Amino acid sequence: MKITLSKNKLKEFYLSGLLIVSHLLSCIPILDGQGSIFDLFLPLIFPIFILIKNFQKKFNLLLIIIFLFFGFCIFLQNSDFLNSIAWFIRLSLPFSFIYLFYNTRNNPKNREELNFISKILFNFQVYFIILTILSIALFFGFLGERYYSIGFPFYANGSDRHVFGPTLAYLTIINFHSLFSLRTPFQEKYFNFIIIGNVFTFLVSITNGSRASIIVYVFYLFFILCKFLIQKINILSRYLYLSFPKNMIIPLAKFLFGIIFLIIFALIFLNSQNNTFAYEYFVWLIRRSFLFSFDLTNDISRYAMVSQIINVATNPGDFLFPTNFTNVLDSGFLLFTYNFGLIGFSLFSFLWIFSFKEINLNKISLFIVSSSYLYFCFNAPHIMIPRFWLIIFLPILLNI
Repeated sequence: MKITLSKNKLKEFYLSGLLIVSHLLSCIPILDGQGSIFDLFLPLIFPIFILIKNFQKKFNLLLIIIFLFFGFCIFLQNSDFLNSIAWFIRLSLPFSFIYLFYNTRNNPKNREELNFISKILFNFQVYFIILTILSIALFFGFLGERYYSIGFPFYANGSDRHVFGPTLAYLTIINFHSLFSLRTPFQEKYFNFIIIGNVFTFLVSITNGSRASIIVYVFYLFFILCKFLIQKINILSRYLYLSFPKNMIIPLAKFLFGIIFLIIFALIFLNSQNNTFAYEYFVWLIRRSFLFSFDLTNDISRYAMVSQIINVATNPGDFLFPTNFTNVLDSGFLLFTYNFGLIGFSLFSFLWIFSFKEINLNKISLFIVSSSYLYFCFNAPHIMIPRFWLIIFLPILLNI
């Protein structure tokens, strides 16, 4: 028994350490912020999945062919060879994401396996709490020069709040959902800490100035609503019984109380500081997080993107094939349409949607894959950014 426990501990330490170090490397920029240290290891990821999974299946073979075809399009259009390689490497992220999700079976897990998974999620949550505290400290200038915004530490002086916010949102949802779906002894032991951690990451995600975080939470509420309707449960109490533990009143009360407490504490703390500029800018970030307009053509940061999408929608014949290669675009739909044409985007969408060969409403992976497709289509292609991709890849890897 002692040998088994030591092996499990070693496995937990190895996997947690590998994931945390991988994410930490994705936060350390190289080449003037054009990439991260983690990018140096990306060429190994997709081939590894091809080797360890059965690629004789028609879907897997089709996915590999389309991936290589997209790579050919990149090198054909882009005159910068090194940039083409970097783009090709980043392109492996969404394809490996789809590849692993399709090849993962909905196998039932025993109590020991679920407990192991909950420990991995807990370790990752602790890591991200430390990361977030560091980001806040840098934003307010407690550790030297003040960061531009609440974003990933070490990366672009925190200016990537548009990536950090939705990453925190997904992390919060993964931890919150797994808390009530896995129901392991380890989670019961650290229940209060996990709730407090979720409150903290939730508040930061909706106050760092990224509206994408709100979109992710809306997707999750929509997922829960669809789950409710699909299950055709007429009595609300029956639904809560199936989806959550015996008593939801106490944990929900703790969650809401934690939100209220941290908001009051943050306001008191900020008012006690002499850093007026940071305080006013923080208030502006909070307002920006909830600043939505139904007239997207007048949106503060999306009007140009919306205009381009309207142009593609009204002139689809002009965009059937690749038009002009572009590196960065704040829309997954436009990025793939310009670089691979509407035909290429349709092929990619087919792969993503077809990967839902098995539907398990209790798996957070189902929400991750479905919502990340909507996020990719209607927002930014963050799935091609390692420090975001590793978070949504986590539940797929753990098969939960």
